[in-house]
Amino acid sequence: MRRMAFFGRRDLWLAGVLVFGVRAVGCAATGENAPAHAGPDERGGETLPGSPVTDASTSDGSGSDGSTPEDARCSEDGWCRVEMPNDKVALYGIWGSSANDVWAVGSGGAVFHWNGVTWSQQPLLTEAGQPKPLFGIWGSGPNDVWAFGVNEIFHADGWNDTATVWSRIEAPKLQAFTPTSARAIWGSSATDVWLLLAPLSSFSSNTLNKCWHSDGWSGATTKLTAALDHYIAGNPANNFAGIWGTGPNDIWIVGASGRILHTDGYWNRAAEWTQTNSNTRQHLTGVWGTATDDVWAVGENGTIRHYAHDEGGDLRWLVSDSTITTHLRAVWGTSATNVWAIGDENTILHGDGSSWSRSMVPSLPPSTPFYGIWGSGPDDVWVVGERVILHRGPARGAK
Repeated sequence: MRRMAFFGRRDLWLAGVLVFGVRAVGCAATGENAPAHAGPDERGGETLPGSPVTDASTSDGSGSDGSTPEDARCSEDGWCRVEMPNDKVALYGIWGSSANDVWAVGSGGAVFHWNGVTWSQQPLLTEAGQPKPLFGIWGSGPNDVWAFGVNEIFHADGWNDTATVWSRIEAPKLQAFTPTSARAIWGSSATDVWLLLAPLSSFSSNTLNKCWHSDGWSGATTKLTAALDHYIAGNPANNFAGIWGTGPNDIWIVGASGRILHTDGYWNRAAEWTQTNSNTRQHLTGVWGTATDDVWAVGENGTIRHYAHDEGGDLRWLVSDSTITTHLRAVWGTSATNVWAIGDENTILHGDGSSWSRSMVPSLPPSTPFYGIWGSGPDDVWVVGERVILHRGPARGAK
């Protein structure tokens, strides 16, 4: 592996217009933009969202209008389809602070909130009343919630009864005249937040990626400084798609062509990154773990890698056989022996730390992609996707 130092420079802060978008692999993308954590294409860039054009508001197969028989709404593995406040949208991200405070965002300005009993909604609209799609969400707690959309980053101080109020800033620009998109957001606390940006397409030979760091939201604004500013001429493997860490001193980034970077944290406006061997050239789109020696990365063609001790006791990225070739988009779990990976074609995989099995889901169109997963514990897990919310647990959500 090699070590590279990247420094967050004040002069890199540029207010500009970004085009947020992602590639929807193996599924129909929505007409607004595809989910922010979807994977880069073969050239290291991103396919413009909406090709082929199938807007979430008109795509077929929702079936969540109450007409589905009760026994068809739950699978044998305990996944139940939940009624949505708006069943015409695609949900790209989900996060919560507890079982009674869960947020989901997506196309059509969708902002949904679960209070432990029911889902409510408050669409995010422009001043002209047009919907603003959101592609990802994360928070440090119920009163510190971050989301990102088209060239904007949003912050909420929590959900108040049936609504919330968002503050917003323009997202920083990667470089002049280069459209960019957000990929992911993650933080270890309200004052240690990381936002991952990447080029929208590979039309430019000056492929540049940046990971921005924030010390937190103060009032109605936050300041972002570059924590990763690295350029490799002609290398298509620069696009990054997922970020996660165990804490402020242990952060991972995954991306195109199996690229994985690690940092020990952001100190004095600097972050030193180590590039590790992922043992794959497949594009990686999601990363999550339970400890510094138990980290999972997933990606295209069913690729799963596990950062753990090998038989000789060395820490490295090990091959984990998913037994499938479907594109995987996200990974999440509650322990080293309870891990979930989701992706296209109704795919939900369960891992026990050593092997994977496919979990049965309720009746859905066979091409349905799942984009996000989060839960408050092993008996309370949510999955969101194209016009669908699934829940697994004793309560199984609201029918």
